[in-house]
Amino acid sequence: MLATGVVFGHACGQFGPGAPFREPILTLIPGTLDLASLCLDGFFLISGWLITMSRLRSRSTADYLCRRVIRIYPAFLLAYALSIWLIHSLYAAPGSPQWWRLALLQAPPAFQHEGTWWNANAPLWSLAFEFRCYLMVALLGATGMLARREMILKLALTLLTLWLLSRYPPLNWRLHSLQYAQNWPLLYALIGEPAASLRLFTIFFTGAAGYLYRDDIERLIDHRAALVSGLWALLLLGHPSVAEWAICLVGAPALYWLAFRANLGPLGQINRRTDISYGTYIYGWPAGLSLAMAGFNFWPYLAITVITSWACGWLSWHLVEKPTKDMLRLPALLINRLARERSEQRVPASIHSD
Repeated sequence: MLATGVVFGHACGQFGPGAPFREPILTLIPGTLDLASLCLDGFFLISGWLITMSRLRSRSTADYLCRRVIRIYPAFLLAYALSIWLIHSLYAAPGSPQWWRLALLQAPPAFQHEGTWWNANAPLWSLAFEFRCYLMVALLGATGMLARREMILKLALTLLTLWLLSRYPPLNWRLHSLQYAQNWPLLYALIGEPAASLRLFTIFFTGAAGYLYRDDIERLIDHRAALVSGLWALLLLGHPSVAEWAICLVGAPALYWLAFRANLGPLGQINRRTDISYGTYIYGWPAGLSLAMAGFNFWPYLAITVITSWACGWLSWHLVEKPTKDMLRLPALLINRLARERSEQRVPASIHSD
């Protein structure tokens, strides 16, 4: 659902001048949070919950990191390469693919078409921040701090406070004006843009704290609490200066209930066995750019773009993501098989000795 929201929000702007609206939320409430950003925030909130669970259930830090790399990198590498090829083919865009960006999970370089700058695959920018959150969880897990839920709660509250303070206009301007990519490229690669890092780390560790306090959350949140949470989040959209911060805090119970507690019927089964969310997210943008040239009317264009992104997500899961995950399990399966064969070989020997 969240990945589809990102695709839908981006596709509205990709359609071009003939669109009845450029963005669904901003059309109704100017100056507030756009749909793609709102869905990305929700994704990071859920990711904080799931990644914390993954680390605490992993055998070691190395096992956890290996799983995270396998989960995010192979599909990213293919999406980057296909985006570059597609954009250069359709738009005859000049310029270097800048393959070095692959090592740092960076989005492809922008290109110019008919006087307008376009991104080959803009949503890929968030993957570097996602992986930085993975690394922070690995560090906290290795030091034993991740299991101390009071400490993670304090970390989340500290980040929420700093993020709220950063919304104060003079501080917000200074934070966004920090430019050190050229002078300190390594530092930029490690932490990214300060404003984006503060925003996404805050949301991620709010989700991480939620997982550590899941017993309390499950006891307190039901459909009524989720409804109140969702209504408050909608009302807060009308306050642009604090909308994103407040929705992250107030809307989290509604998102938790929808993601983990609500009975959504067939809709809730979509990603149970075939997880198309990641592929939908990383292929939605190039799908929208490509289909914008096909001459569809606005609503058919949106529908076909979303369906195409789902199809790409399905293919990505079955051809890239699931096979690489299965490869990770192969060594463990071989070790278990060898151990079982050795134990079976010892049985006849013990019987003969008796």
